[in-house]
Amino acid sequence: MERITPEQFKKQYGDGALAGFGQPTQKPGYFQRVGQGIKETFTGLGQDLQTQADVIAQPDNLGEDIVALGRGGLRTAGAFAKSALTPLMEAPGIKQASEFVGEQIADTAPMQKFAEWAGRHPEAAKDIENTLDIAGLLGTASSVKPLIKGVAKGVKAVVPKIGEGVKTGLETGKQAIGKGKEVLLPKPPTPKGAMGQVLQGKTKDIGKGFQALKEVDTTGVKTYQDLGGKINESITRLAGQVDESLDNSVPIKLNQLKTTAQTTGGKTVSTNYVDRALKQMEELYTKIGDDVTAQNTKELIRKAQTTGLTRFEVNNIARQYGMEFGEKAFGKMGDPLTSVNAKMFEGTRKGLKSVARQGIGGDAAKAADESISSLYRTQKLIKNNIEAVNKLQQKIQERGFLEKVGYNVAKYTDILTGGGLRGVVGGLLPRGVGNKIMNAIDLEKALQRNLEIIQKALKSDDYAGKLLKKISKQGLKASP
Repeated sequence: MERITPEQFKKQYGDGALAGFGQPTQKPGYFQRVGQGIKETFTGLGQDLQTQADVIAQPDNLGEDIVALGRGGLRTAGAFAKSALTPLMEAPGIKQASEFVGEQIADTAPMQKFAEWAGRHPEAAKDIENTLDIAGLLGTASSVKPLIKGVAKGVKAVVPKIGEGVKTGLETGKQAIGKGKEVLLPKPPTPKGAMGQVLQGKTKDIGKGFQALKEVDTTGVKTYQDLGGKINESITRLAGQVDESLDNSVPIKLNQLKTTAQTTGGKTVSTNYVDRALKQMEELYTKIGDDVTAQNTKELIRKAQTTGLTRFEVNNIARQYGMEFGEKAFGKMGDPLTSVNAKMFEGTRKGLKSVARQGIGGDAAKAADESISSLYRTQKLIKNNIEAVNKLQQKIQERGFLEKVGYNVAKYTDILTGGGLRGVVGGLLPRGVGNKIMNAIDLEKALQRNLEIIQKALKSDDYAGKLLKKISKQGLKASP
């Protein structure tokens, strides 16, 4: 073979051909690999689309035109899917593990047969590749976990065949799982954070939420509608326990249901919360035009004044007042629709409930009644979330196929790059994609995960004990 001089080499291949000759090769970093991979993907997409355009441009080719149009869409979706998966596959650990598995199966008979078939049918092979890329992307973040686990599974499968060298690959696969989860999956919230996401209420509602959900079987709950139904079931069950402990045979005159307290000066002050609540309810039902319930309330007042009310009836009045007055006596902005403002309502509610609990016998029934109070507050918050989800769903236009792909590209690329590509992606995709603030639908999607975190915490005696102690200390215990 005839040797050529450096001068001849430069003349034939250009002055820059030897620029890096003899210099150590620098391996590209993670972001360089991701950038190069995405660049190559879309370069290939351009070539593929040009190929399909050439097919469509040919005359009298209707059947192939349809196939080319379909392939053009598939190629585009596949490119977006592959670009979204590139940051994952180039992540440290996952890259080494996937390359290791690929090397072990490359020489197997099935893969050799597929390679031969792909050489004869390149377009069909590309269709399969695009389909697999899309299938790997269109799931949620949880669908990527099987991908990561699959890498480790593939490594384990070849352990018996290749001996000691596979131990390194197995360790790499384990590292890939840990790093993949760390990079891709957001850190789950604490039990308190999970409860906050579920309720979307005030700080004081967190404690009530834990007390309430202790009584709720959340197995299989996926939506706020499901959770609302479970809470209703728990309220009905606990209300039955309380009702069984209440006397419903001995009436007590209204003037005997007063609550007394002393001022700092020693003066005794009497307040009849039952009478006050009944009159406020009569005003409310008259104001909102519920004439039947208003008349029923008037009759109940006359009965209380003449015959008296049983402990069972007093407790029912407390329930009705607590459930209905708070919902119906105030407008959307919290403005009162009657002469009763929010502070007066809350004072009456607490006082009335205190009177009602005087008739509850047994620790179990008292505990059940306290849980009911927490359940009612939690139920109200859940109803708000049900409406928020419904309202948002009515505004949403279902994404098309490519929009779904684009959404997931933005989502996973943003996660995997720590937000580094958010600005670029935000300029290409619809407004709001990739925001960290969770809307009602996002919260509902996270509901099942959050409930699992909460229930796990409640089943931990140590956690539950500390939680209830903290709730009591901070004044977050369900109000009476």
